[in-house]
Amino acid sequence: MLTQTTIKNRTTVPGVPTGAVKPPKPAPVTFTIPAPPSTNNLFLNKAGKGRVPTAQYLDWKMQAATAIRMQNVQKVAGRVIILIGVERHSSQADIDNRIKGTQDALVKADIIDDDRFVTAAFAFWSPKANHLAHVAIYPCQRMTLTFHPSHDGAKAGHWWLTRHNSKMEKIMPISLADLKQVRADKPPRMLIYGPPGIGKTTLASEFPNAVFLQVEDGTPGDAELTSFGKLGTYGEVVEALAALYEGEHTYKTLVIDSVTEMQKLVYEETCTRGDENGVSYARMEDFPYSKGFMFATTVWQEFIAMLDALRNDRGMAIILIAHSAIQEHKDPELPAYDQHQISLHAPKKGDQGRADHRALFERWLDAVILLKRNVVIKQDDKTGVAAKNDKNTARVRAAGGEVVTMNTVGKPSLNAKNRYGIPATVRYDKGQGFAALAPYLPGFDETETAPLAAVKQKDAA
Repeated sequence: MLTQTTIKNRTTVPGVPTGAVKPPKPAPVTFTIPAPPSTNNLFLNKAGKGRVPTAQYLDWKMQAATAIRMQNVQKVAGRVIILIGVERHSSQADIDNRIKGTQDALVKADIIDDDRFVTAAFAFWSPKANHLAHVAIYPCQRMTLTFHPSHDGAKAGHWWLTRHNSKMEKIMPISLADLKQVRADKPPRMLIYGPPGIGKTTLASEFPNAVFLQVEDGTPGDAELTSFGKLGTYGEVVEALAALYEGEHTYKTLVIDSVTEMQKLVYEETCTRGDENGVSYARMEDFPYSKGFMFATTVWQEFIAMLDALRNDRGMAIILIAHSAIQEHKDPELPAYDQHQISLHAPKKGDQGRADHRALFERWLDAVILLKRNVVIKQDDKTGVAAKNDKNTARVRAAGGEVVTMNTVGKPSLNAKNRYGIPATVRYDKGQGFAALAPYLPGFDETETAPLAAVKQKDAA
């Protein structure tokens, strides 16, 4: 059974019969925004003011407008068809409640003339991922929109566009003709972490044409950085990212120093935005049932989306710097043991199912590199009184530590990974770290080095 809706075109060529005009193929405008809130959470009634937008709705429209602007979305004039794919985050949510907010945001961002020009809007759930919405806008022509259900009902059907003087064509079609060879050719997304003073910032500054977003103090004395200065709020970070996205520049690497400190700004922003009812809180711990960390996930996802926009549209490599922590790792097959970990929020014992911000970044990143010193443990036999008073007659002491290594492959004692085939352990010599990694990274080569002024070694004297 076919369900058909005929969409009439208002644009005609004077003096030419309609049937003689072959409309051009619809060119959809596609982009991604944060998932819209439910229609139930868009407005509230206030005494003496009537129906007013909620704080959650106002904040979301601002976030959506920022995402649209950073993706340089072009306006689609006249009548349109809108497709909205929302990454599902709750099995209780209704998909039809996601259309109103999306249309209002498109009008606010001047992407469409008005929601009265929306001839048809289709919303559907897509698999759970980063709580984003993927939007496609088709300009209306004289066409027939036909839905084809699946043969067995086990799969979703397909919408087809029938255009005058043309054959049928799927909306956003996928076929075997779309198969192609792909490779990792985009700039890398990397995280460098380790203990204080080991050289994380210095290593990042070696990447070509690096610009820093400094969220904490701590510029190394032996390096000169290009920076916006210390950024104290999430809004300032967003403004800096927007400036890099929209402005003319030759920077090739964006460094966030550090994402551990950035976490505090994300939490402050989350508390200001509040919960699903727009109620703000002073601290993350004040959110009922620890929901604050789940709301913070949305803010982190916005941040990641902006980094992806710089990587995809401006060709910038993304380097995140983080502090390290020694944390207990629970292995389902072994007793718990300590492990070097990225200092970001992760669920503790008994918190299964709650927001895991560390895992969010680990999945997104192409490489996680731990800087670590080559400490060697030695044991000496105790003698004399020390041996008599101590049942353990061995003295344990640490030695070495002069050599710093870049650890790029995970193992029980540390968290690391890379998608580029970098050796598990690479020696880090100050000023030569990027040169050691460059042969493995897409978009760079070993001949590209940071300007001499960016990594200025101190005089040995």
